[in-house]
Amino acid sequence: MDTTELKKNKKTFIGIFFLLVITIVTASYFYLQYLNVHSSPFVLQNKYILLFSYVVLLIAIFALLLALIYQKKWVLGLKGFINSEVKEKALLSHYQILTKYANDIILLMDQRGLIVEVNHQALKTYGYTRKEIVNQNVVLIFAPKSIRGMSKIVKAFESREGVIFEAVHRKKNGDEFPVEISARLIEIGGETLIQNSIRDISEKNKIVEELEFSQTLLQKVFDSLEEAIFLINPTERKIENVNHAAIKMFGYEKEELLEHGSEILFGDGGKFDSFIKKSFSIYAKQDFYETELTMQRKDGEVIPVYFYGKALIDAKKKFSLIIGVVRDISLLKKTEQTLIDAKNKAEEMNRLKSNLLANMSHELRTPLISILGFAEILIDSSEDPFIQDSSRNILYGGKRLLETLNVILQFSKIEAEKAAFSTELFDVVSVIKKLLEKYKQFAEKKNLKLFFENDAEECYAETDKLLFEEILSQLLNNAFKFTEEGTVIVVLRKEEDSAVKYFTVEIKDTGIGISPENCKIIFDEFRQVSEGISRGYEGLGLGLTIVNRYASLLKGTIVVKSEIGVGSSFILRLPVSESAHSGIQPLLVEEKKPFSLTEFFKETKTESDLPVVLLVEDDPSTSDVITIFLRKVCRLEYANRADKAMQKAAEKKYGAILMDINLGNGPNGKEAMEVIKKNSLNRETPIIAVTAYALDNEKRTLLAAGFTDYISKPFDKIEIIEKLTSCLPRKN
Repeated sequence: MDTTELKKNKKTFIGIFFLLVITIVTASYFYLQYLNVHSSPFVLQNKYILLFSYVVLLIAIFALLLALIYQKKWVLGLKGFINSEVKEKALLSHYQILTKYANDIILLMDQRGLIVEVNHQALKTYGYTRKEIVNQNVVLIFAPKSIRGMSKIVKAFESREGVIFEAVHRKKNGDEFPVEISARLIEIGGETLIQNSIRDISEKNKIVEELEFSQTLLQKVFDSLEEAIFLINPTERKIENVNHAAIKMFGYEKEELLEHGSEILFGDGGKFDSFIKKSFSIYAKQDFYETELTMQRKDGEVIPVYFYGKALIDAKKKFSLIIGVVRDISLLKKTEQTLIDAKNKAEEMNRLKSNLLANMSHELRTPLISILGFAEILIDSSEDPFIQDSSRNILYGGKRLLETLNVILQFSKIEAEKAAFSTELFDVVSVIKKLLEKYKQFAEKKNLKLFFENDAEECYAETDKLLFEEILSQLLNNAFKFTEEGTVIVVLRKEEDSAVKYFTVEIKDTGIGISPENCKIIFDEFRQVSEGISRGYEGLGLGLTIVNRYASLLKGTIVVKSEIGVGSSFILRLPVSESAHSGIQPLLVEEKKPFSLTEFFKETKTESDLPVVLLVEDDPSTSDVITIFLRKVCRLEYANRADKAMQKAAEKKYGAILMDINLGNGPNGKEAMEVIKKNSLNRETPIIAVTAYALDNEKRTLLAAGFTDYISKPFDKIEIIEKLTSCLPRKN
C-alpha cells in the first residue's frame, strides 16, 4: 500500500471514528432515558457503570465490524503508514547529511521567504550561527542592489520550475560577493519548500574579467597591427574576424566582411573554395602557407596581395582556424614592373648601343679598305715619286684612323661591359714569340733592338688568350711609340707569393720615361703625359686605360716603373694555370708555314695552275681591292649575294671561299657558310670570314660557327695573301 492510499484510508478511519462517537453519545442518551423509566433501584444506582459497559460493548462491536470490513488490508495499511513515516524521516535525515557537508551553499526557504534550514557551508560563508540565520527572511543575505533578484525565486513558485540566476550576497561583516543561485521546489514533510544551491563565483568572475581584459587587449593589439589580418574558418568557409587594417585596405565595414567576406573579396566562381582547398593541401605538409593572389576592394579595384597563412589545429587534429596576414603589394608590383620596364629599356638601349658600335665599326672599316687598299696599290704600281709619297701619306693617315677607331671601340665595349671573355689553356711562351714576330718590322723601321728573355722556360695560363694578346700589343705599341733609340725587351718570369703562383710579363724600353706624378694618371681615361696643343705624341689616351681594364678582367694587375730620360717598365702579373702543373697540356695545333710569294710562284707556272677562289662580297670597291691584291695568287669568281654564292658552291668545287659576313638583304655570310658546308662538293673547302665588325669577340664567334679562319677589314695585301695561302692546299 503506497503513501497516497494510506493517507486516504487514514481519512476514512477518522470519519468512521467520529461517526462512532456520535453513535455512542446518541445511544447512551437514549439508554439513560430508558433506565430512568424502566430500571430497578439497583440499576439506577449503577447506571453509569452500565453505561460505560454499554459503550465499551459498542466500541468492541464497532472494532469487530471494522476488522471484518478491512480485514488484513487495513492491518497492512496501518503498518505501511507507520513504515512510510519512518522512511520519510530517514530520507529527510539523509538529505540533511548530503546538504550539510556540500561544497556549495544549500539554503531552504518557505513560501514566505523565511530561511528554514542551511548547511555548514552557508554558516561558514555568511558568518552567521544557525540560530542567527534560521527563521530569518532571505533578504538578510542579499546585498541591497540585488534584492530585486528575489523576484526570480518567486517565479520558481509560480512556474513550478527551477530557475538559475546571478546575484550579489552580503556576509555578516558586510562584505559582498557575487553568487550563482539555482532555485528549485522540493517537498519535505508534506511542505513545499525552495532549495537554493548557491555558489560563490568570485573566482569565476575574476577569471572571466581577466579573460575579457585579455581579449580586449588582444583585440586592440590585433586592430593596431599595420598588416591586414583575417581569421578564417576553413570548415565553414567564412571569415570570423578582421582588424582595422583589413577594413581600411579593402574599404568594407567589418560586418560586411564577416558576413560576405569570402564572396566580395575573392569574387564569384569558387575562387575562395579553390583557395581553401589549396591551403588544405599545403597545411597537410606544413603549418604555414604563403602565396600571391588578387583580391577585390569595395570600389571594384582588384589589387595584388601577398598572403601568409598560419594554420591552427584543434584537439581533434583538424584545421580549426587560419590566421591570414594580407599585404597589399600593388606598389611593389608597380615598382617591380617599373624596374622590369627600365631593365628592358636599358637592355634595348644597350642593344641599340651595341648595334650602333657594330654599325659604326662596319661603316668606318669598309671605306677604309678602299682607302688603304688603293693607297697600297698606288705605292706598288706607280713610278711617280709624288704619287708614291702621297699614297704613303694616305696609307699612314688611314692606319692612324684605324688605330683610333679600334681604341674607341675597345673602350666602348669595356664601358658597356660588353667585353667578351673566354677561358682557354695556352702556352704563354708560344703566344709571346708569335706576337714578337709581328713587331720585328717596327723594330727594323726605327732601328731598335727587340729582345725576349724567357726566365720561366715553360709557362701556361688558363685565361682569355685574345685579351692577353691585346694587352701585350698595346704595351708593345707604346714601347715602340715612345722609344727613339735603344732597345725594347720582353721578360717572362715565374714567381710565387703566399703560396699563390703567378707569372709576369715585363716590357721594358729605353724611351722618354715618365715622371712619378704622371705615373699616377696614365691609366685614367683620355690622359697622356703630354696634353693639350703642345702634346708631342698621337693618340686618345685610352690605350693604357684599356690595358688596365683588361688586366682586371683576367684577374691580374699591371704596374709601371719609370724614370725620365731612362725609360719605362710595364709589368703584367697573371695567375699560372694549375692544370699545367698537374700534367694537363694545351692542345697545340701544328701551324702551317705560310706561303711566300716567291715560293708560290715557283710552284705556279701558268695562270691555269692558280687555284680558283670564290669571293662573296657585296661592296664593289672592296671586291676591286681584293681582286688586285690576289691577281697573282688565285683566279677569283664573284658572288654579291648569299643565294648566288650557295648556287655556285653547289655547282663547282673551289680551292677556298672568301665570305663577307654582312651581305645586305637576304641571308648573311654565316648562314651561307652553313648551307655550303652541307654541300658535298665544298664540304671540306676552307671558308674564310671577311668582316668589318670588330665587336663582341667576332673572331671567336665566327670560328666557333664553323669558319676555317677570319680576317678583319681593313687589311693590307700581305695580310690577305698570307691568310688565303695558309688555307689553300699545297702541291706535293
